Amino acid sequence: PYFLELILPDGKIASVRVLTVEGVEPQEFTTTLPYKVTEPMLVRLSLRQMDPVLNGPIYVYTQLLWLKP
Repeated sequence: PYFLELILPDGKIASVRVLTVEGVEPQEFTTTLPYKVTEPMLVRLSLRQMDPVLNGPIYVYTQLLWLKP
């Protein structure tokens, strides 16, 4: 599975989505991450894939995003 998270400046998770894909070929996907903020806020979108053997992430991608109420 892949984990998409919106991470607030204080490190708390604002939203999480778990995606499961079939096979190993590249695939397009569309999803949403519901969130609620009261003012514009810079957050980090994190996409990671965990490895059960290593018990840790094997792929991590992050990007800063502005969320608006």
